[in-house]
Amino acid sequence: MNYRTIGLHLGDFRLAYQETSTYTGSAFDPWYFLVPVPAYFTQYVRNASGAPWQNARPWGEGANDNFITGLLLDYRANGWYGVLQILVDDINLNRIIDPSGTQNPDKVAVDLGARYQTEIGRFGLFTALATKYTWQPFGNSASNTRYGYYYYPATETGMAAIPRLDNTIGFINGENNWSVRAEWDNGSLEEAWQGLSVNGNLEFTMTGVQSPAKSWSDLGYWTDGGPGPKWLDDPILEKKLVLSAGAELPLSVFSLRLDGSLGYVWNELKLDWPAGNLAAVNRYRLWRPSAESRFLGSLSLSVVVHFEKVVAEVLAATPSVASPQETARP
Repeated sequence: MNYRTIGLHLGDFRLAYQETSTYTGSAFDPWYFLVPVPAYFTQYVRNASGAPWQNARPWGEGANDNFITGLLLDYRANGWYGVLQILVDDINLNRIIDPSGTQNPDKVAVDLGARYQTEIGRFGLFTALATKYTWQPFGNSASNTRYGYYYYPATETGMAAIPRLDNTIGFINGENNWSVRAEWDNGSLEEAWQGLSVNGNLEFTMTGVQSPAKSWSDLGYWTDGGPGPKWLDDPILEKKLVLSAGAELPLSVFSLRLDGSLGYVWNELKLDWPAGNLAAVNRYRLWRPSAESRFLGSLSLSVVVHFEKVVAEVLAATPSVASPQETARP
């Protein structure tokens, strides 16, 4: 995968173009990294139908790599921070230019929120959503490109499930999801609190079927589900409410950090087989809301080493070496 961002600072605003290219068969593709034009055009030229380089490396792709683009706009001034971020994998322009034509589902995600610094800390409110299929690889009932927006194109190893929230790239809650989070931290009050950093948040999420390894979830192809975008349209949805808090105390070159969370999940996502007869390339289980509900909780204590402070102390303790000119002086 390659990720690139190009930004402009306009006073208190920042505007950025973002893009990512995911591909299989290579750990690193220098063409997406080195060529300065947007990766969409790089992919288009390299995979041009009939071109002599189409299936010949290093010029040709020989496969349809995945390109995702995004825009970021944020603002920071007078104690405020606001952000709007949009991710687009596939968007249906036919609703504008050809309303009677094919209406494929949109694959988009949106993140919106703000923070404000007050005398009693910094408060924030954020919300985000991603439509169904957005993180999935492309394919049909008989094919699978395996280039989804995940670290691993699978949901389990031979021994255990791959943790869902550890597998997603970008928006941690993944596709077919809506979340809202209220948060607080002591922000600029850390100095008055002897360097102690404290934070907390309350997050609610709703999630439908997610399929990291097979395209179109339970469908053979998107047309089987009808036209237009899909989002949280499953008969059962996972609902989750979690309260989290943390504190970090600096001690010389390291810090002690304590984190904890407590919550409840209704209809928890569990691994399940997609519907229908599956070709060998699509025999991957997906995450589906289940009938199980339970309490959630975690508690961790960690040590954070600040290497920049370690380097600074080492340099401060190292005797300076006088130059030859200085040692020669009477």
